[in-house]
Amino acid sequence: MALKIYENGALTQTINICEKGTTIMNIKIDKNGIFSIILKRKGINFRFFPFSKPIKKNRTIYKIPPKLVYYNKNLNAVGIDLGTSECYASVIRRNGPEGIVLDSKTNNRNLPSYVAIDELNEPCGQYVINRMERKPEFLAFDGKRLIGKEFDEIVIDPLWSFKVINYCEQIYLLFYDKENVPAVRSSTYILSCLLKQIKQKTDEFQGTNISEAIITIPSSFTEKQKDATTDAANIAGWETIHFLSEPIAALFACSYETDIPNKSIALLFDFGGGTTDICISKIFNGKIEILIESGDAFLGGKDFDRLLINHFNSALKHKYGLNVLETNKKYRLMIKCREIKHTLSVQMDDNLFVDDFKFDEDDVIPITRKEFEDMAVDLILRGKNLITDTLKKAKLNRDEINIVFRVGGGCRIPMIKKMLKEMFPKSQHQCSIHPEELVAKGAALYAYELKNEKNVKDNKSMFF
Repeated sequence: MALKIYENGALTQTINICEKGTTIMNIKIDKNGIFSIILKRKGINFRFFPFSKPIKKNRTIYKIPPKLVYYNKNLNAVGIDLGTSECYASVIRRNGPEGIVLDSKTNNRNLPSYVAIDELNEPCGQYVINRMERKPEFLAFDGKRLIGKEFDEIVIDPLWSFKVINYCEQIYLLFYDKENVPAVRSSTYILSCLLKQIKQKTDEFQGTNISEAIITIPSSFTEKQKDATTDAANIAGWETIHFLSEPIAALFACSYETDIPNKSIALLFDFGGGTTDICISKIFNGKIEILIESGDAFLGGKDFDRLLINHFNSALKHKYGLNVLETNKKYRLMIKCREIKHTLSVQMDDNLFVDDFKFDEDDVIPITRKEFEDMAVDLILRGKNLITDTLKKAKLNRDEINIVFRVGGGCRIPMIKKMLKEMFPKSQHQCSIHPEELVAKGAALYAYELKNEKNVKDNKSMFF
């Protein structure tokens, strides 16, 4: 039995309902017009099926969460950025949003989106990266690029240690150990491992069991991808989740950090590890009107890593006869190239040490920032074209953009900054000290606004 949801005459979602037993359905609409369908069945926790678009005929408007002197930390307002490369979580404490330490190995706020499925409790993060080369057989990553996708949409990455298979209309990861014994996990399950770790660290940070959170998603996410992410959250122990578009969450955080002049038109460029999102909005009277959202699900920091990987593998093959991509040392090359990418964001040159791949060769392969930029011409052009197409659809020209926000760790790359400044020379340009944390921060602010509104309606105390 299926429940079909229509919005403005268009089918937006189909929800399967058990034919036997009792199903209780509630429809919840928040102040921005975002509505969720809540199903409760015997033995099953609440499950939300949120729609990311407010119900407005012609305009999409959000109230900007106000910046307060003090916040009620007991509301346990949590925002999660479930990223392709790494995850972040933020919670509202007394003085505002605060990032949560998610990685037990490094005590850092970022949790690399890597999972080892062959160990107890499926560890995540830097620990998995550290064992990548010596034990890659049960290494899972890029789950966000797989979840909820159709099989023919998957772009195979030769760096994967797993195979992708289609089973019962769901994407599964197939692993083989050294004795060729198989193991299978769904892409949904892989993301649930990350969300489970995030929940554990959030519970520890707040000193209580947290069951509700806002999870951000790319603006290009389909309903099937949202459903699969909901399933992952439920498996991880999150009873109630709400979805919020990543660029909109980032806008809330930018509004928190920056005093934006009234009636400004802002372009937000969110360049993450796996995806790029663009949001153009008008800020007026404490509100954000979303003029347009767009994105590229296959343009992110990982694509710049791939350029360096191919470049250095070619150099190692040509000069030393090493095809690193055919050995487990490809994971070492992947890590080294990511480090070089980060270095080239602050220096003009760097080196790959050959003895990392051939112990008796005391040599280096140099690379300059200019060489890296020359390699990335096509990727930068894709970013430019995405911006140009978005402006065209919004019926805006470049001079009408008053402020440009750079969001996401990828915006640390100088050529991204240069591209945006060349395209918008008259605009004000803003980038946070920690641009990779803005999405989780904005999601937490919005979670607080929703929870605080409910508290006020229930006549509960604002503080303590």
